[in-house]
Amino acid sequence: MEYLLVRSDRDLSLTYEFISYEERAKTHTLEFKGRAYCGLKLKTESARNYAIMVGWSDITEEYNKAQVEESKEKEIEKKPKKTVRKPRKKTTTKKK
Repeated sequence: MEYLLVRSDRDLSLTYEFISYEERAKTHTLEFKGRAYCGLKLKTESARNYAIMVGWSDITEEYNKAQVEESKEKEIEKKPKKTVRKPRKKTTTKKK
């Protein structure tokens, strides 16, 4: 499982490196609920627990729910209405 952690007290123009015993990861900018955060994706639970102790906030469940809702909205928007084509008008040209 991939864990998503954020901090709002970091400079977004910089990239930070998170290092724990089992994992090493770089941060990226993440937009969530209308705010920009310094985001971190971790793969192991022990690295997640260490990041929480250091001051990161875990938003994995909230972020996944928001992504599911957003994808459902996109699916609804993707289905366009069927357009009915009008038959072509026959041209009336005189034959010689």
